[in-house]
Amino acid sequence: MPGWRWRGAGLDQVGVLGVVVTTFTSLGCCAPALIAPVAAFFSSLGLWFLVDLRVSVPILYGAVGLILLGLLLSYRRHRRPYAIGLALLGAGAALYPFHEPLDVWLFTTLVFGGQALLLAASIVEIMLATRRPVPWR
Repeated sequence: MPGWRWRGAGLDQVGVLGVVVTTFTSLGCCAPALIAPVAAFFSSLGLWFLVDLRVSVPILYGAVGLILLGLLLSYRRHRRPYAIGLALLGAGAALYPFHEPLDVWLFTTLVFGGQALLLAASIVEIMLATRRPVPWR
């Protein structure tokens, strides 16, 4: 199906935006100085329910799934696994702290490190998708 090739190009960027937003809303216990303005903004829009972990963690899983789906669809085109490897490491680092009791500093380090890896995977994917293949000599 030739129409499926272009669809993976933007899914991972949308997923990264979803991961950043949902992580900011679910870190109210660990980084209140950073998260308070974001939570106040969502509350003023009537989206106060996004601050609850019962809502934001499933959205976080959906955003990570969207990133992985976009990277897998783009992988079919360039056949380089670098972006998928970075995204899997980032997904593990971003999702693990929500399932284990950790110290606050380790929790925030893993979550923000996972976000950085997911963002790096998206940037690597853009570089791989826009790179021209080298012709054989």
